[in-house]
Amino acid sequence: MTFSLKFLTIFEQRATNMGSIACIGGAAWFGVRLPKVRVEARRLIVAQGMVGGEPAREMTSRIVDDQLPEPGH
Repeated sequence: MTFSLKFLTIFEQRATNMGSIACIGGAAWFGVRLPKVRVEARRLIVAQGMVGGEPAREMTSRIVDDQLPEPGH
């Protein structure tokens, strides 16, 4: 019994470590991709605001540039 409990403990530790690494990697990937996602999300929000029955009396969304700013600028 002692060996099987030891094996489960090691397996659980490895599974937890692998899950932690995957979580950190996913967070880093999301952080890198977030600026592009924001630009696209804003474009969709503006497009939704333009589609509708009656035109809006005033602009309710900010205007978004078509391109991302270059690094260092």
